[in-house]
Amino acid sequence: MKYLQDLFQKHLGDDVILFTVDPIGFKSDINCGTLPSLFTTIDFGPETDAEDALKTLRKYQPNGPMVNTEFYVGWIDNWGLPFQRKNSTAISQALDKLLSMNASVNIYMFEGGSNFGFNNGATWALLYLPVLTSYDYDAPLSEAGDPTEKYFAIRNVIFKYLPQPPGPVPPALPKYEYGKVYLKKVIISKSKRLKLMSLWDVLKILPSSKPILSQYPVAAESFGQSHGFTVYRTELKLKSGSSILHIPGVRDRATIFLNQAILGVIDRNGVGSIGIDYQENDTLDILVENQGHINFMLLNDPKGIIQNVTLHGVILTNWTIFPLSLDPDDVAMILNISNVLGTPSDPSEPASFYVGSIPAMPDGKPPLDTFLYLKNWSKGQAFVNRFNVGRYWPARGPQQTLYVPANSLNGNPDFNNTILLFEIDAAPCFISAYCYVEFIKNPMLGITEN
Repeated sequence: MKYLQDLFQKHLGDDVILFTVDPIGFKSDINCGTLPSLFTTIDFGPETDAEDALKTLRKYQPNGPMVNTEFYVGWIDNWGLPFQRKNSTAISQALDKLLSMNASVNIYMFEGGSNFGFNNGATWALLYLPVLTSYDYDAPLSEAGDPTEKYFAIRNVIFKYLPQPPGPVPPALPKYEYGKVYLKKVIISKSKRLKLMSLWDVLKILPSSKPILSQYPVAAESFGQSHGFTVYRTELKLKSGSSILHIPGVRDRATIFLNQAILGVIDRNGVGSIGIDYQENDTLDILVENQGHINFMLLNDPKGIIQNVTLHGVILTNWTIFPLSLDPDDVAMILNISNVLGTPSDPSEPASFYVGSIPAMPDGKPPLDTFLYLKNWSKGQAFVNRFNVGRYWPARGPQQTLYVPANSLNGNPDFNNTILLFEIDAAPCFISAYCYVEFIKNPMLGITEN
C-alpha cells in the first residue's frame, strides 16, 4: 500500500488527495486496506446500520468528512440467477440516515448501463459467474437513462438537505417497437453454388482468424486475443474407440464438435469431461467462449484452454488455434459476403449465423431506442449493423432483452439496417414462423429477487 501511495504521489504530486475504500462488513478489509497517511472511506448499502458503520470509520479517519464512497442502491446481476432489486423505501430511509449524520454519499450506480460487446465481466464466489449484458443495476436511472420510482424517492430525500435546482426532470426517452424481424441462415455463393455459411466457413475468411499452430493448447491472451471466441482443432491419432475426453482448463464455456457435429457443452464450473465415440483421424473442434474476465478478488483469469486436453488418458497434441474476435470488421465481412439468404436450417446445427432486416421508422423519422427480444433463441452474440449489442442467453436468464440504442441504427430510409446473430447452441428455426426476433418498447430483465 505504501509503495502504491509513493508511486501515485510521484506521478501526480502531493496536492492530490489519495483515498482508499473498503467494505465495512469485513474488519480485515479496512485494517489492511488503508494507511494513516491516506484518506479513508467505506462502502455499504441500506442493509448496513449507518451509525455503526460511521462509528467504525471514525476509528480509521478521526477527522474530516465521513464518506460512503459506494452506497449500493442495486446490485450486480449474473446469468442463471434472479435479477436483483433493492427496495426504494429502504434505500430512501438509509440515505436519509446518512445525510442526517452529515455524511457524504456517492451513489453506485446512479445510472444503469450496458455491457455492450464482450465488455461484461464476471464475479467469483467459489463458482465462476458471468455478469449480464445489462448493467441496469436497478439504478435510479435505468439502463436506457430513464428516471425510475427510485430516482424520485432519492431526489425527495436529498431535497430535505439541499435546495431543489431549477427546471423540470427530463422525461424518459421515447422507445419504438420495430416489431418482428424474421431471420434466415446466412448463405454464401461459391462458383454459382449456394452453401450454408457455418462457423467453419467463417474461420477460413476472417482476417482475425488466422490459424496459430501449437503443440499444446495455450491461453487466448498469449496470442493477443482478449475477448470473443477461440476454436481449438486437432486430429485424433488414437485407435478408434469410446472413451472420456477431458478438458480441465476450459475458460469459460466449450462446445465440443467431432467432424463438425456437436457432441456437447462443457463449462468451467462443471466436471470438464465428456464421453465420446471416435474414429482414428477424426477432427476434434472445441469452440471456447470467453464469457468475461473476473473483475473482483480472483484477477488472474486467462481465457481459452489453459491446460492439456486428454482422450483415453492420452494428451492430445498438434493443435491449430483460430481466434474468433468478431470485431466490427469481421461482422462487416460476414454481412458483405452473405449476398444470398437461405431458408431456415435445422435447429440442431449450432454455431451458425442468422441475419434479418430491421424496418425503418415511419415517415422518415430518426431512429429511437428499442429492446431486442430473443424469444426461443438459446445463446449467442447479437449485432445491429456492425455494432456488437452484446451476449444473449435467454435459455439461462434472467435477461430476455438487449438494449439497442438509437445511434446503432442508421436513419437513412435507403439504408438497410441489419441484425446478425451468432447462435452458438440452437436456433428456433426448424420452421420459418419461429425464426424471428422482436424489437419491443420495454426491457425484460427476468425474474426479480428483492
